[in-house]
Amino acid sequence: MNSARFAIGLLPLLLIHVAAVGAGPEAAEAGQRAGGPDWRNVYLRWQAGSLGAEFDIADFVEQFGGPHWYTVRLQGQRAGYLRWQATQVGTEDGARLRVEECSKVGFAIDERGQQMASRQVTDYDENLRLQRIELWQNLMGRISETTVVVAADKLHIMVRQPDGTHSREIARPDNLGSEVLVTLAAAAGEIRPGWQSVFSGFDPYIGQLDTYTVSFERQEETEAGTVTLLHTRMEKMGITVQTWLGPDGAIVRQSLPELMGLELVRATEEEALAEIVGPAFSSGISVGIPSRDPHKSDQVSLIASTAAGSVTDMIPASDRQQVIARTDGSAEVIIGVQPAPTQVAQLPISDPELASYLEPNEITQSDSDTIRKLARSIVGQERDAWTCARALLDWVHNNLKRVKSEPRPMSALEVLQQGEGDCSEHAVLLAALAKAAGIPPRIVIGLVYTNGAYSYHEWNELYVGEWVQMDPSWGRYTIGAGHVRLASGPADREAMLSNNLAAGRTIGTLFLRFNPQQPENSN
Repeated sequence: MNSARFAIGLLPLLLIHVAAVGAGPEAAEAGQRAGGPDWRNVYLRWQAGSLGAEFDIADFVEQFGGPHWYTVRLQGQRAGYLRWQATQVGTEDGARLRVEECSKVGFAIDERGQQMASRQVTDYDENLRLQRIELWQNLMGRISETTVVVAADKLHIMVRQPDGTHSREIARPDNLGSEVLVTLAAAAGEIRPGWQSVFSGFDPYIGQLDTYTVSFERQEETEAGTVTLLHTRMEKMGITVQTWLGPDGAIVRQSLPELMGLELVRATEEEALAEIVGPAFSSGISVGIPSRDPHKSDQVSLIASTAAGSVTDMIPASDRQQVIARTDGSAEVIIGVQPAPTQVAQLPISDPELASYLEPNEITQSDSDTIRKLARSIVGQERDAWTCARALLDWVHNNLKRVKSEPRPMSALEVLQQGEGDCSEHAVLLAALAKAAGIPPRIVIGLVYTNGAYSYHEWNELYVGEWVQMDPSWGRYTIGAGHVRLASGPADREAMLSNNLAAGRTIGTLFLRFNPQQPENSN
């Protein structure tokens, strides 16, 4: 697996609130003196649910519309740009607000250049309430489109990707909101000590709702004037975006400091569109050659340290993985082998607590006739879950051609159509086949030892009466002590992005070395 997958997941989360604030109270007051609207009154009416006929969207566009340009930086290097602009569009029902965000980012993975681009268009109704989202993405050659239509009680979601079109509906939360709330609050002068707002927002990049908590953090005095720092916490993703507002209320900087130093910096159009070079990422962490092969050892002990954050937060403890904090801030990580299961269930597995793991989605399409027929042909009439899990892994390992690196994120159907992939594609396909056979799967992201380095890697956990970690790309029914787990979750887009975030925190910041004093029971 290559670390480009992480950048794909991280960038949209940074950009999700970019340019959400186009003007602060000083600029708004100046506009009001010039005959513009009373933004505090607009904000109060917006909170009440109706802006009224006297509100003119053209005033919003004039005050906040932009365009606003930003450079994207990764690990301190310029990697791309983002443009944000609000316009007024005419519809059969009258004038409406449209917000457009366009971005492009470039970087290299093991000296191989990659690029990704996106365009998101968000439409709002006459009361500046979310109405429709259109997202187009080109992720290193894989093109997809997502459409979200907001109805009275539901959100209708349609995803068009290379393997076809996938549609679903989710309930609309009562507190569905967007960054417009922050824009109006800033213009009204509400963003000050003690201010906080909590709302549900839909992220088309992960296709899920999340809870956003936006709060005032502090004010800082700079040569340019007073700068206000906001924190936006995304509950499901477990991350916090920092946003700095300049004296005029416009965003001057935005960052996810824990993730590769990812940030946006306000720029001119010329600066933003300058040639993209981008940083270079490595797909592994060098550790050298150990005295014993980790994959042939009962246990392996590593010393882990980090340039940012906490090792114990980056590497979680588990049944086969101990993480022991040390006084110097590093940690000893002791990894054992995954034993074969001692409890084996019969199919179908009907535990209600595991039902969510079996749900199909646009990544693992276990409801597809193609996936279902293939799973049935592999497991036949067998009902022993462990026997079926091994049969599914054997099929994936023996029939999917393994390639060193496939940067594009693909669904299970796309993997079958292509017939090849790296460890990510093996894990996605095994997860889909397991679901179709009635075996709950997870996807694991972590590090695996190969040739003097721990490389980023993906494998699976399947529930066969108990959770067992299996590696389809390596053809292993149970993994050994050479695998280090960073995160795992259900085989869906949201959980896979959470996995990528967990791994992304380690890129360029996590360092490993073999403990000179290996456990005595290592072979």
